[in-house]
Amino acid sequence: METFGERLVAARKKKNITQKHLSEILNITPTRLNYWEKDKRKPDIEMIKQIANALDVQTDELLGVEQIREDLKQIQLREEYFKSLGFSIEYQVTKWHHGEIIEEPNIREQIVDDAVYILTKGEHSATFTAEEFEKLQADAKEVIEGVFYKKVMQQQSIK
Repeated sequence: METFGERLVAARKKKNITQKHLSEILNITPTRLNYWEKDKRKPDIEMIKQIANALDVQTDELLGVEQIREDLKQIQLREEYFKSLGFSIEYQVTKWHHGEIIEEPNIREQIVDDAVYILTKGEHSATFTAEEFEKLQADAKEVIEGVFYKKVMQQQSIK
């Protein structure tokens, strides 16, 4: 997933504006802009609006809102699929840290370092790391596609 800094650089380059020129438009130092582009710091909401205006993009584009929506849609589809099989699914953050101040006064971004997925069916539960859960889904997809194509081949050989 692209970071804010990567989206900022892409939007700036698409507009064919140098860091120096954009920093002048925004009335900030080039160093400050460089920190944002390298994801070392984050601008506040008002500055994000100014950046979006200067680069002729939507704030949602800079913030990656569409990617977040797509990720949430995929999570929802995953949950619906597991529910259809009789499972409940829970996402649990096990480790996180504070990031940069994202808004005054001192509201800090919480960054997830580690999380687990807990699948429950009836009285039984199993905890999966994110990697294990991704593998579980990939394996399930592979099995489903394998059965599907096997059936396709069978039906084509009958014709």
